[in-house]
Amino acid sequence: MYKKTNRKKSAFSFFIIIVLILIFSLLTGTAQAGTETLITTNTSASSETFPAISGNWIVWTDSRNEDTFGSRDIYAYNVVTGDERRVTPPGSIADHPSISGNTIVWDDFRSEDFDIYAYNIDTGIETQVTNNPDNQDYPAIDGNLVVWQDNRIGDSDIYLFDLSVGIEQLLTLDTAGSDQTIPAISGNYVVWQDERNGDPDIYLLDLTGRIEHLLTPDTIGSSQTSPAISGNHVVWQDDRNNPNVDIYVNDTTSWNKDKVNDVPGVSEKVLPSISGSNVVWIDTGNPDIYLKNLTSGSDTRITNDLALLSTGDGGPKISGNRIVWTDMRNGNNDIYMYTIGPDQTCPVADFSMSAQSGTIPFSVSFSDKSLPATVSYRKWEFGDGNISTDQNPSFTYNIPGNYDVRLTINNEYCRDETPVSNMHKISVGSAPVASFTTNVTSGMVPLPVKFTDTSVAATAWNWSFGDGTYSTLPIVEHIFTDGGTYTVVLNSSNTYGYSHAQTTIQALTGANVNADTMIDGITISTPFGSPFLTYDITKLIGPVNSGTTLISTSPPLLDHGWQNITFISNDGIGFKLDGTLIMGNISSVILLIKEINPVGFSTSTGIMSSINYSVTLPSYPTGATLNTQVWEGDTSDDRNAFNTIASRAGYSYIWGIAYTTKITKTNFPAGGTAKLHMSVNSTWVDRLNGRAHTYVERISDDRSTGEVLQSRFLYNDSATNLDYFEIDSPHGFSTFGLSQLSGSGNPLQLITLSVVSHVSQQDNSGGSDSPGTVAGPGKAPAMVQNANPPQAQLAPPDIGKTEKIYANANGVVTQATLLQSTDQRAQLAIGTGVVAKDSTGSPLASVTLTALPPESLPPVPSSSIYTFAGMAYDLGPDDATFSPAISLSFAYPPNAQWGQEFTVKTFDPQSGTWQDLITTYDASTGKITALIDHFCCVALFAKPITSVTPVPKAITAVQMKAPLETPAPPPPGTALNFFIGMMAWVTDLVIKNVYILAIVIILGIAYFVKKRRYPGSGL
Repeated sequence: MYKKTNRKKSAFSFFIIIVLILIFSLLTGTAQAGTETLITTNTSASSETFPAISGNWIVWTDSRNEDTFGSRDIYAYNVVTGDERRVTPPGSIADHPSISGNTIVWDDFRSEDFDIYAYNIDTGIETQVTNNPDNQDYPAIDGNLVVWQDNRIGDSDIYLFDLSVGIEQLLTLDTAGSDQTIPAISGNYVVWQDERNGDPDIYLLDLTGRIEHLLTPDTIGSSQTSPAISGNHVVWQDDRNNPNVDIYVNDTTSWNKDKVNDVPGVSEKVLPSISGSNVVWIDTGNPDIYLKNLTSGSDTRITNDLALLSTGDGGPKISGNRIVWTDMRNGNNDIYMYTIGPDQTCPVADFSMSAQSGTIPFSVSFSDKSLPATVSYRKWEFGDGNISTDQNPSFTYNIPGNYDVRLTINNEYCRDETPVSNMHKISVGSAPVASFTTNVTSGMVPLPVKFTDTSVAATAWNWSFGDGTYSTLPIVEHIFTDGGTYTVVLNSSNTYGYSHAQTTIQALTGANVNADTMIDGITISTPFGSPFLTYDITKLIGPVNSGTTLISTSPPLLDHGWQNITFISNDGIGFKLDGTLIMGNISSVILLIKEINPVGFSTSTGIMSSINYSVTLPSYPTGATLNTQVWEGDTSDDRNAFNTIASRAGYSYIWGIAYTTKITKTNFPAGGTAKLHMSVNSTWVDRLNGRAHTYVERISDDRSTGEVLQSRFLYNDSATNLDYFEIDSPHGFSTFGLSQLSGSGNPLQLITLSVVSHVSQQDNSGGSDSPGTVAGPGKAPAMVQNANPPQAQLAPPDIGKTEKIYANANGVVTQATLLQSTDQRAQLAIGTGVVAKDSTGSPLASVTLTALPPESLPPVPSSSIYTFAGMAYDLGPDDATFSPAISLSFAYPPNAQWGQEFTVKTFDPQSGTWQDLITTYDASTGKITALIDHFCCVALFAKPITSVTPVPKAITAVQMKAPLETPAPPPPGTALNFFIGMMAWVTDLVIKNVYILAIVIILGIAYFVKKRRYPGSGL
């Protein structure tokens, strides 16, 4: 009986293990397999928005040809053939394209009113669909049927045009006094957003019998917007579960409605699109794009950690297994595509050429070196307007000049293009194109830098290093011995002329110290299979040995860079003295580096700032070295990483970085628990966000991940005016930035900085057309030594969001407008009946909402009891007026304290002062709303909560020693936020994976059955 019961217990335990493994795989397996690619390659200086897709064709709005009149074009791209074309003629102001089969439609302001145009891809013929004095915009198409919103009779209505017969129809009859907008069409069904009942609803019209259906009854007091349709399924965004916004679906075969997304209450789900049974939408929490199949599957994240989405440039669109969207990860808006299915390896464009410079006529042979070679289409551009689609073409240049050659490749999953660079430049009978690379652009003095000429067609060189020294060699190494910023210039020449290129070298001062473990008197062996210490007390005198702990503070340790080293033995025997030797098994070791005092720091950061750190390892690392470099401020490369870490960990801004510490390991084990002690001028701390917002950001050695580390304030040294902080780093040493962050984020969340991504190569060369861009392969990050670390926004400067205003000749708004800021934290609402005029008294055409960085704000008087609360916006156009006043709402700041008072202020440029606006707070929505009757700069301000700061205990010594035990960190100050976040995470995972819930129930049933059948079994 005992053996039988034991076998059953073993089987049941095995069952539990299998179930736990299954649960873990479900929890970590929520990513949709597929391939992502950048569609709009080499458009870094322009903005591409509002994509649409049908089959193999993608269309979008494109500003690459923008002029002073704000012209925009529609571009189309075929993912199979690689054909990209400009659809609209010069002078177009086109937007909001839609596509079905071979027909593209869009709205266009080229005639000073928005009209609908159509373009046939096969014939290349453009057709003007509408020609009315009022606006027709936001078209949609399916087959030959085009629908759009139209305000020709005052209110906005839905019209339809049949391209095959040329007949136009008004679809929304008997809807006077209300607006019908944002139509979509599939087959004989047309859906739209309708305000005839007050709040927006979704209506459907069956064209076959002209039967109209209200799809969203019983939703009074809520809004249903942004409909999309495919076949019998209609989807839309719905806030009936306010404050949640969800995606709903209606099946027209049964008229049943259901919520699409699995997880409620975490964030808003908006801008859905549907194709067949697949629905996609934006989840504004990160934000990310999610996919769900209506017949199977759960919410699945499509976008990776690099994606940077907004909801103002068109939502995602889906056709078959392809999804397209607008993405700002590269600085400007680009179009990306994701193909659902097995992950594909995308080819990377590259080529070589037989020669790079010569005299006319100059013939060049080009060879495609793209890898892997799964390329279905190639397009060579030779820089003079000529192109070729051959794999390895030849071309002859007959006119002198410098030409940029580009190769674009694609297959049905991916697209890539070679960057414009000197490596791909042809020079024919012309002055050289100067450029060079450096192995580093910054570092601690003495700083050796290797300069390598990469000029095109140069025969002579002249270097000026900015410190009074020169060279005429093409490749030269120069040592910068004094700290400072040096402008290095290369003048390249040939018989036709000369050109120059330059870069900046930062020679840094601060600290550059080494520590090593090659210490005479410490010997590590493994006679019994585990690390064994032999410590010679004649060479390292004065150790403190408690048996389980051996602490060495011998002076020779300082020569090797250590303050002390602690050996720990937990084997029950400990360390034993045998003559002049102390011996024992090592369970762990703590190494504490001696205090580092950087030189050359500014008074703002603290001229006496210091740092030391310790690390706990399982064994003593023999033959290892640590190099520690400390400099004020941060490097440009590190700042980008720090910004990404802070943003994705939930913080709003980096207010400043006092200094950066980079620890480089040689033969040193990865990982280990590190503890850092950092000090900084308390004025720097108080001037920014205070001690509670002082953190350390960490970048991993391979720069693939990072995290925000919580700091613990230890004490203030009044003699030096330094604040001392302690920081735990659970992932060991690497690069650290002592930072001031705004907002309430998630410390210790591991952030992905880089992923395997199929994107174009970066331009690594520079020349006379781009002075200063001289990086080459292996370029080191540019360090910026800054006496006053700048306040910086996490994201690139906001380009703003703009919405058109629908108003009559008297400026009376005829269609309500909602404009949400790029960061999703502010919303401008303009209702119908408001008189909106610009500074000249004319009807207002559009409004713009642009986030402002904190450093650009006018100063707040020191006597003011209010401080800036992290949100500021420029409302445009300047001096626009509204009667009655319109509303601007702010989301409640994530770092707000209970009971804190907020107010919205506008800056009056005439008096140079901030003035209060009428401000209200709605606890049910978490919105802070102000009334605005004219446009200018506005910002949210908070009244600090008065609190008593406890007086720290007197500290008798500044020197910090390594603790024998790592104290547990105090409870986080935002425990409620962590609890809510954890519960949301658990809810998210369980609901997203309904199988988990079923498995947990099975486990519970099995457990109780086991208890009843085998009481006392311990299970």
